[in-house]
Amino acid sequence: MKLSIKIFFATVVVLAFLFSVAHIILLFKAKSLITANLENLTQKKVNIGILDVKFPLDLEIRNLDIKGLARIEYIYVSPSILGLLTGNIALNRVNIIRPELYLERNAPRPLSEEEALAEVAGQPAKIPKKRHLRLIFKHFSLKEGKINFLDTTAGPDGIKIAIKDLNFNIDNLYLLPRSVITNFQLKGKIPWQKDSEEGIIDVEGWLNLFKKDMRATINVKNIDGVYLHPYYANWVDLEKSRIQQAKLNFNSEITGHNNDIIADCHLELTDIVFRLKEEAEPQE
Repeated sequence: MKLSIKIFFATVVVLAFLFSVAHIILLFKAKSLITANLENLTQKKVNIGILDVKFPLDLEIRNLDIKGLARIEYIYVSPSILGLLTGNIALNRVNIIRPELYLERNAPRPLSEEEALAEVAGQPAKIPKKRHLRLIFKHFSLKEGKINFLDTTAGPDGIKIAIKDLNFNIDNLYLLPRSVITNFQLKGKIPWQKDSEEGIIDVEGWLNLFKKDMRATINVKNIDGVYLHPYYANWVDLEKSRIQQAKLNFNSEITGHNNDIIADCHLELTDIVFRLKEEAEPQE
């Protein structure tokens, strides 16, 4: 009994020592390490205002700025010690508060010479294999976010969309071969012109990445249908139908089983205001 007690206390002392060393290293090196890795990942200048390390290895980051890509007011990361010991990057909790993201969709890049030759020859281009992180999120929470999205491929002048009051939650996300149910929920608002009703985005469901199963419900309401016309111009001709204003609603029930997905989608224009017919314009 006395030997087992000694072994227990020796183990506790060793673990406490290792945690203390790791805490000290993170305290002095975490800011530069995180900055360097984010710059390598995004290829953009990164600045961290304040980084604090709490026992045992929790991180608090304030005022993170990734130039041209994101500004985040507060980040809290709580890693799983047991997960790290198994060789995985396991995070018990990640909280992100008031992030602002800048996203842009551009036309596809031209093929490289190697890719073009491979396409002509009917052979897949050789792309270096990427090592995927064995990453686990037990709980991820994003609150009061904002996304500024620019799509340069839609319409002659492109389309700008802002999403505010963005809240996103996801539980049990395992990016490794393991059968786990991942639950997710996303809500946000899209402001349009002054005094007009805001658009609403509501997405919720679950998925199993290992089995490739999922169920999800998507509801999008009160969208400026005329502004987003380039996305559905193949189906609706606003000029010919003389539609001046309209709200666009979209909903979808998605079911996936073993990588086969069925999406029951419904798109509609409501609250339509027609442009008055000019005298010289023929009746149609």
